[in-house]
Amino acid sequence: MWADWLVWASLAVLVVAVVAATVLLARRGLELLRTARGSAAALAESLEHLATSVEAASEHSAELADRGARLEQSLGRLEASRARLGVLQAALDDVRDAVGRVAGVYPRR
Repeated sequence: MWADWLVWASLAVLVVAVVAATVLLARRGLELLRTARGSAAALAESLEHLATSVEAASEHSAELADRGARLEQSLGRLEASRARLGVLQAALDDVRDAVGRVAGVYPRR
């Protein structure tokens, strides 16, 4: 009699444990599924933001290439202007020397 009661009690504990484990497993599985959906949405949003940033960076690099070409042209013009300035300064120095020599000989009032 006690043996039968012990068997049925053990069987009842086993059934309760299996049901509890199944419920716990189902709840954790649903929680995991919700988390995965939220993570997938966040990942999709992050990838979209990344794609937008890469597209903007591509546009900026094209603008930089154009600006680089314009910079090269400006530097070429600057170099030519500086060479011209050097020639003009040398000519001005020559004129000052000539005027200085004439002024030294020319009497002042």
